[in-house]
Amino acid sequence: MAAANKIKWVTGITAALVVVAAIVLYPKLVVTLPDESAGARAFTFKDVRGHRYTEIFLIGGSAITKDL
Repeated sequence: MAAANKIKWVTGITAALVVVAAIVLYPKLVVTLPDESAGARAFTFKDVRGHRYTEIFLIGGSAITKDL
């Protein structure tokens, strides 16, 4: 009898942990992220063959808060 109660108790705790993990992880798995390439445009550099170097500065920020 004690072994059966212990098995039921462990099964119940395991089921509870699975439910809690599902509640915590589900929103993180189905979140929709903003389109990072929405404002991007394609362009090419022309007449840069004679230059010794070209500096390109990339500025990043948060797409969610729209803050640089």
